[in-house]
Order: sequence, then C-alpha cells, then structure tokens
Amino acid sequence: MTAVDHPTIHWFSREGCVVREADRRILVIGHQQVASWGLGERGVRNAMMVQLAEAPSVILEDLAKAFEVSSETLRLQRRLCQAEGLEAVLKRGEYHGEGGKALGSALRRRMEQLFARGKTDAQVKAELKGPVHASTVAKYRKRWEEKRAKEPLPAEQLGLQLEGPTVATAASSSVVTVEPKSATEQAPEVGPPAPEPAPQACEQSPAAEAVASSDQSDAPPIRAPAVASERAARISSTAKPTASEDQGKFLPVSEFAPFSAKGVQHLGVWLLLGTVAKLGLYSILQQHEERRTTGRPLRVAIDAVLAALAMGGCAVESVRRLATSSVAAMLLADTAPSATWVRRTLGGYCQKQVSEKVLDEFSGNLLREARESTAEGEPVVLFIDNHGRQYTGMHMLGRIWRMQDKRTVAGAMDFWVHDGTGRPLMVIKAEPNTSLPEAIRSRVAYLQEMLGPEKQSLMAFDRAGAFPGLWKFLRDQQQEFVTYQRAKFRKYRRAWFERHGRSMTLHEADGTPIKVKVQTGRMNLKKGRGRVQRIRLLMPDDSQLNIVASSTRPVKWICQQLFRRWRQENGLRHGVERWGINQLDGRTVEAVPDGTLVTNPHRVNLDHLLRDDRQREKQLLLQLQQLYPGHPQRPEVKKALAANRATQRQILEARSQLPKKLPVEQTELHGELKQHTREYKLLVDILRCAGQFAEAQLATILAKYMRRPDEAKRLLENVFCSPGDIRVTSKSITVVLAPAANKPERLALEAFFEELDQHKLCHPGDPLARPLRFRLQRP
Repeated sequence: MTAVDHPTIHWFSREGCVVREADRRILVIGHQQVASWGLGERGVRNAMMVQLAEAPSVILEDLAKAFEVSSETLRLQRRLCQAEGLEAVLKRGEYHGEGGKALGSALRRRMEQLFARGKTDAQVKAELKGPVHASTVAKYRKRWEEKRAKEPLPAEQLGLQLEGPTVATAASSSVVTVEPKSATEQAPEVGPPAPEPAPQACEQSPAAEAVASSDQSDAPPIRAPAVASERAARISSTAKPTASEDQGKFLPVSEFAPFSAKGVQHLGVWLLLGTVAKLGLYSILQQHEERRTTGRPLRVAIDAVLAALAMGGCAVESVRRLATSSVAAMLLADTAPSATWVRRTLGGYCQKQVSEKVLDEFSGNLLREARESTAEGEPVVLFIDNHGRQYTGMHMLGRIWRMQDKRTVAGAMDFWVHDGTGRPLMVIKAEPNTSLPEAIRSRVAYLQEMLGPEKQSLMAFDRAGAFPGLWKFLRDQQQEFVTYQRAKFRKYRRAWFERHGRSMTLHEADGTPIKVKVQTGRMNLKKGRGRVQRIRLLMPDDSQLNIVASSTRPVKWICQQLFRRWRQENGLRHGVERWGINQLDGRTVEAVPDGTLVTNPHRVNLDHLLRDDRQREKQLLLQLQQLYPGHPQRPEVKKALAANRATQRQILEARSQLPKKLPVEQTELHGELKQHTREYKLLVDILRCAGQFAEAQLATILAKYMRRPDEAKRLLENVFCSPGDIRVTSKSITVVLAPAANKPERLALEAFFEELDQHKLCHPGDPLARPLRFRLQRP
C-alpha cells in the first residue's frame, strides 16, 4: 500500500495506517494487515497503539488521530503500560467496553493496601471518603482475593515468568508483529542453589491472539515496551520494613530475580554491581561457598556492602542507608538487611578460611585485566607500598610505624599493589611491623604466575624496600624493579652533571614537566651480590636524587615510572576517603598466639628512661652554660650532670644485655596483647578493591566524553546515588537513571551509556544473565 490520501485511510507513519470501515478498524503496516478491532474493543486498540508509540519514527500526534483518541489518552495509556504492563492496558480497555469506569491506579493501590490490612468493605469505603460505591469495593475485593490465591509463594519465580505479551525489537523493516510470549526456561542461578520453580506458560491476551491470526512471515518487531509484573509490584509495595539491629541479625532475608519497578532509590549502584560481576568476583565467591545458610543469601550481603561503599559509606554499617521503600527492587530482596545481619553473613562465609583463596583468584583476574590494558611491548607497572590502619579501641594491639604521624601507633598493617594508573590490584596480608622486602619476597612468584611468562612486569617501590638483599633477590628472579637509593650517598655539584650528564624532561604525576640532569652508571651491591643500574638525577633546585633499577627499558622510561609512583599515593588516599580502607572492620579480637615474637617490653622501658635522661642532660648543659665561672650553683649543676651521665651508662649496659624481641609468652604481655581476626577484614578489603577497580574502569570510559575528565569519578558518585526505573523484558533489563548532572555531563553520560551496551553487563542476581541497558531519563 502506498501513501495516498483517502477519506477512510489515516496515516501515522510512512508505512503505517489505520483503515476505517464502518464499525471495524484495520491496522496495516507496509503491505500487510496486522490487526483489526471493533469500535467497542478498546483493549486491542490501546494495546496496539502503545506498542506503536515506542517506535522512534512515529509521531505521537498523528498516531492519536489515526486511532481516534486524544493526545492525553495516548499519554495516559503509555504511562499505564509502563507502570503495570501491557496486560493492564488490555484489561482497562475491556472495563470501558462493558460500560463501567475503572479506578485510577493510585486509588486501586490504596484500596488493596486496606484489603491487606484486613479492613472490611464498610471500613474501606469510609477510609476512601466517598469516591467509590460499596459494590465497587466488593468487586475489587473479589478480584484482589483471586489474584492473591493465584500468586505463587516462591519468590525465586519472580522475573522468570513475564506476564502479558512480549514485543521484541528490530529496525530492519517497517511492518509490526507482536508475538505471544512462550514459557521462559529457567537458567542456572548466579549464587547458592535454590529449589527450581516449575515453569508455567503465560496465557495469550486478546491483542496477541488478534495479531497471531494475521500473516507474520515477513513482519519484523518494533521496540519493546516496559513489561511490569503485578506480583513484583505487590512485593515492592509490601516489602517488610527494616528491623532493628537486635531483631535484624536473626531476620531471614529472601532474594528475588529482577522485576520491573519505578522510582527505585539508589538504583545507580547497579552500574557498579554489573561491572564487579564482570570482573568475576561473584562467581569466585560462589565457587568457595560450601553451603547455603537459610535466610542468609550471600549475594544480597555483597550487593548491600558494595552499594553502601559506592555511596560513600566507607564501612559495612553504612548499609543502613539502603533502608528505603524501594529496597526490594534495588537489592532484589524482601527487606533491607541490617548491618549486624550483613556482618554475620560475611563472617559465616569466612569461617572456612576461604578469604585468601578468594583474594588469590580475584587478584589474578585484576592482574590479567591490567596486562590486557598495557601496551604491547611494555611491561606491566606494579606499585607496591604499605598502609597502616590506626586502632583507638580499648584492647591492647601491636604497634606499627605510621609515616603520617612520624611515630608508632596501635593498629594493623598490610601492603597494597596498584597498577600504572593507580587502580588497586591486590592487598597483601601482613603481620604488624612486617618489612616491605618480606612482603615483596612472598608475592613475587604469584605475580609472575598471574601475568604469565610472555609478559614482563616492573615493580616500583619507595625507600622502605631499598635494600641490596632485596635487589639481588629480584634480579635473580628476573624481576625488573626501580626504587630510590637510601642516603647517605655522594652528592655532586651542577658543574659535574654538566660535564658527565645530559638533559632530560620528565613529568610529575599531575603532568607538570620538569627539566633534570641525568648521569647513569653501575652500583656495586658488595658482599658478592653483583651490580645494578644506578641513575643520578639533578633536580631544578640542585638537589640530587639517586635511582636504583634493574631493567632493559630506556633510562627516561624507568625514571618516569618512578615519578608516577604518586598515582599509588593518590589511589590510597582515594581509597581512604571514598572507600574506607582505613576501617579495621573486624570487631572480634583474639590473643596473640604463643611463639609470636614481640618487642621486649623491658628494653622499651629502658629506651624511654634513656630518652628522658638525655633530655635532662641537655637541660643541665644549657643551665651550666648560662652560669658564669664562680657562680655558687655551678658545683650543684656539675654534680647533677655527672649523676645523670652515670645513670645513662648503667641504662646502656643493662639494655645491651636484653634481646630486642622475645616470644610473647615470656613477657608480661601474654594474654593481654590482642589482634584482630583477619578473615573478615580481608573479605571486606576484597570488596573495596573490587569496587575501586570497577569505579576506575568506568571513570576511564566516562572521562573520554567529559569536558573536565578529572571530574569523572565525582560524576560517577552522583550516578551511583541516583534513582531510576527498571524495565524487565525476556531479552534485556533497561535501567533508566536520573542523576544530578548539568547539560554537558548529561551528554557525556548518554555517550557513556551507549558504549556500556557493548560491554554486556549483567546483574549478579539475574538467573537469566540478561544484559543491562542503562539509559538517561529524559527531562
């Protein structure tokens, strides 16, 4: 059929029209009849109209005129379809066809809530204050009871069966086809095993039957509308309120499959959850889960912690921020888990000492990601540094050296490994006061195994690892490294660098160029340990910096990597402020096991006495200097000074006879010195590492489209906290977000979401592993 003007033909697009014949209406797309309906069959008409309205090439005004409705009617029908599904559009039209008037969705939901509370018909009518008749209340109560009777109890069936006809999408033609939905097969679950629900076939609606009767051989589908599940809507509106901490730790939690919902708060964290799932964390956790605790699904606990950290909570206790009215749709659970429930769920998972296994496997995934993102022919740069967490509680913990405070503090210490861009790759578990060389020696073989023999790596660390013994070990392991040389070393003037060196331009971590003088040579490690490469740098302020390296790369490239080590410092700072890596997390402490070497407390006491005596000696010398010869107080000061020096000699002699370290059972600290259990802490650190790495991955993609690339992570934080809508179909899950962003940022987010479609992210709680499609809500 060609686009010709005729009194009975009303066009709404180049290929689509409605033919009016007496009391019948025929929908024609291209050269084929798609559907037909009578004047009283408003359900079929409305169903076809809202599906055609989703096509981007259709003008809504023309569509409304062709279907003989107003623009407001078309808008209301589309909103009804998005809120309650296509089946609601069909049923609403049937009510109109019978001559009755259907209640509004808000009034009907209010009525159903009163039914659920056990109100009688008279009480419901009184609560609604006159907008409905008593017979209408009785009619809707009967329908509500019938729906309740048909509702299956297992929550795991949600999302596996989509009610109403399903419409697929294609853009290769202009003819419309609506296919009736078949029974959905259940895919393997992502998480602990659960009872398999029996598959059920969905009934075809009148619209589906009308369309199925027409010729569909060459008819491609149009874009799919939002298909909402009534059962999911009821669960979302009647989710159990969040219990208190005392009750929440015992409260069982049930998980659901994804379902359609509107106005879901904090829905933007699905972007992070999908990225973390693609990194393989959820599958690794599932592999090491030996049994499933009833009412404690691990996936819900992991989602809650990642969501709380992504929104800036920094600690597990921040899961309380997730207790919203839409938590069922956001966490796919029937209630918001309490902080105690989450801690107990994660703690129960760690009882089998699986945290280190999970860390090794997940860190291997991140290392391989870093290897793939490294340019061909260049080694993978690994920055290694220690990080201390201060403890301010009531227990006695071992003390660690904290560089920021320039003193020792009680707390825990571990080591972090970052890639060349500052993304965290792994955390190395360590005891208090473990040296950096010990930590590096314990993980060199693992790092080389994960990266593979075909890819070389370069380790960069600070002066804490600047020891000849470690340099020889790394060189023997064929491991490239670069670090600083410890003072004291010979320093040269600028004239010497002018004669023996050459000029070179390097860049700071922020991109600031600096011009330096460079002189290269070899450094003898002595004691038969051979030689390594030494690079002397003269900075613009005439200060000298010595770099020690073992690498086949050019000198400029080696120096540049060490200058970029501040990216790790920035990454650690971001982890502290954004992801809370300073949190000790674990609240359970245990006594330090026998045989653990600790600093001799008697020697520490002598050190304190010696420090006080030396301070007193300085004061006496200053006082003696201020007294003129012959002053009557000079003999007393000299006598006190002699006694002070005699005491110092006694302290030094006594200290020389005491060992520096003793087993803890041989000291008065036995039974009093405590340490935190590390399994729970290590698992939470893995979640922080995964979240920070995923955020950095997303920020790298988003920064390409932003006018201010440095603000990519700040914009992502807004996206993680943003609300939105969920539209679930049999083939995909569309997430429509409404973040706080200005016009340039919205343009960047639109391009960012389009690129994310190619990454095929999936929600970890979706048993069908349908791809997530992120979209930006239209203003």
